[in-house]
Amino acid sequence: MVAKDAAKVITLSEFKRRNATGECLIVFDGSAYNLTSFRKKHPGGPLVIEHLKGKNATDVMIAYHPDDVIQKRLPYFLVGKVVDDGVDSGIESSDPDEAAVPQQTTPNAPLSSVEKAGGAVGYGALVSNSEVSKDYRRLHQQLKDLGFFETDYSNYMREVIKYLICLTIIVYTGIFAPRHILSYVVCAATTAFMWQQMAFVGHDIGHNAVFHNAKLDYAVGTAFGNPLLGISIGWWKSNHNIHHVVTNSPEHDPDIQHLPFFAVSSRFLTKLYSSYYGVTWDFPNDHFAKLLVSMQHNLYYPILCFARFFLYLQSVKYLLSPWCPYRLWEVGTMICFASWQIFLVSHFHSWTGIAIYVFMSHALTMILHLQITLSHFSMPTQDPPENEDWATKALRTSLDVECPEWLDWFHGGLQFQVEHHLFPRIARHKLRQVRPYVADFAARHGLSLNSQSFYYGNVLLYRNFKEIADQVGFAWGRIGGEKVNVAKKLQ
Repeated sequence: MVAKDAAKVITLSEFKRRNATGECLIVFDGSAYNLTSFRKKHPGGPLVIEHLKGKNATDVMIAYHPDDVIQKRLPYFLVGKVVDDGVDSGIESSDPDEAAVPQQTTPNAPLSSVEKAGGAVGYGALVSNSEVSKDYRRLHQQLKDLGFFETDYSNYMREVIKYLICLTIIVYTGIFAPRHILSYVVCAATTAFMWQQMAFVGHDIGHNAVFHNAKLDYAVGTAFGNPLLGISIGWWKSNHNIHHVVTNSPEHDPDIQHLPFFAVSSRFLTKLYSSYYGVTWDFPNDHFAKLLVSMQHNLYYPILCFARFFLYLQSVKYLLSPWCPYRLWEVGTMICFASWQIFLVSHFHSWTGIAIYVFMSHALTMILHLQITLSHFSMPTQDPPENEDWATKALRTSLDVECPEWLDWFHGGLQFQVEHHLFPRIARHKLRQVRPYVADFAARHGLSLNSQSFYYGNVLLYRNFKEIADQVGFAWGRIGGEKVNVAKKLQ
């Protein structure tokens, strides 16, 4: 059946018409595939498929899927070879004003959250491939042939030993050691350190970069990660997959959508709809958001101390959402986390000790949240150039953090965000070895490989936040019907 379908063709105008009338067709390697019925079954979540609708998804799918998915499963959705019949082969308009207004061509096709949000997010021309795209695929295959996609499990055995040592210290200081403030502090600091280090492995597992099997990686991630970390890996995957597909898009990327606390881009200072959260932020009329954003460069680090509580909330919301494939299993693992945390602090016999532990263990994880945000918060957020390639987008929107090799354990692979976004299925232990290949790739095509020290990365982030805060601070607004200057109100 697949061989017979392979002989079929679909014109570009027909491809666009069917997408406009409610179907979900993508292009992979010059052929169209109909994923309409598969959207809700997609392991990475239906919204990922929605973002790829009507686009050239070749490089995205190569980056995210092993060969067996592309070679054995994808052919069942084949429609036919895409033939250019004279219709513009671009993805979306490069004009932000035009792109911001989605066009509904038929009353039978209600706008999806992605279409409602607008914003230009493309992955290359539909019926042709640029030299950047061709070279990216060659590089991907080269790294595969060199064994970079294979897992060295000795690295993860060292991680397991590290976690066992942490758990031993946590149990001793939390349960058996004398009830002293030093015991609470050591217990809290060790817990925070374990959470940070486990998050790095959770990142690999979430990308199926450990066992290279979606079901096995998910099973291990939920069986060990959820009970020890307290963050749903199912939520993380649904969130993080979107981040990778639409990196730094104000309308679509949940990793940069943090109102009312932060505005990463001046686009958030307008009325903006989020396709991920399904809500509209009306910043011009949100005085609480104005107040916080006008001080965000000074509030950023203190707020990060409480960021972990936000992740708990997001996990709970995910478990209660309509799309949660293994709800009961994940709920059970999250109950395990709450149980061992309650059991641990029940041995403190002091509200002071409990307060020290809860605050310190969560506040110290601000380092992890800083590492997560550092690589994107100071990078461009504007609409991409027309027909921008997947690889070009990854280089444009990501920042590497320079550090010596002996400090790789501290950054956990997050210092190689460019390499990770290009090759998300490569485990973090090999990203340093991949970097020279990426540098050569960027040089061949005149692209920038953005990299800064940890210190200067923070400087860039602070400057970006302050620049946006100043736009709010010196803008006139109305509070309680009276026209005031927000900057003066803060003095």
